[in-house]
Amino acid sequence: MIDRKHYLHSLGNDWPVDAIDPRPADIDERLIVLVSTQDTLEADLLRQQLQSRGISTVIEGEREPDIGYTAPRRKIYQRVKVYEGDFEMALNYLAHAQGVPVEFWNEWLEHKKLSASRVIANGNV
Repeated sequence: MIDRKHYLHSLGNDWPVDAIDPRPADIDERLIVLVSTQDTLEADLLRQQLQSRGISTVIEGEREPDIGYTAPRRKIYQRVKVYEGDFEMALNYLAHAQGVPVEFWNEWLEHKKLSASRVIANGNV
């Protein structure tokens, strides 16, 4: 279970002493989704934290328009992506910031891969 208050506090306050310039991505290197969130502040802080640790980060997705009043809207997600060569380092940082052992993240990711392969094999979408 992730303590969201702890996680957001870590994103906003636990900065490295010496920032590292992000490494340039290889020409054919793919972007991989690290986090998908509706919280634009979370996405932006995570991007800043990862980049200060030398991890090139891209946020994709629409931002909510500032319309000045509350109206029903569709859910808008921000996808925080990192290059595949940085994914493991980014996942380690994310696990640390969320206060979750990285082994739990790895188990969850492996479960997701198995579930996806079963869906593909059975033709269910």
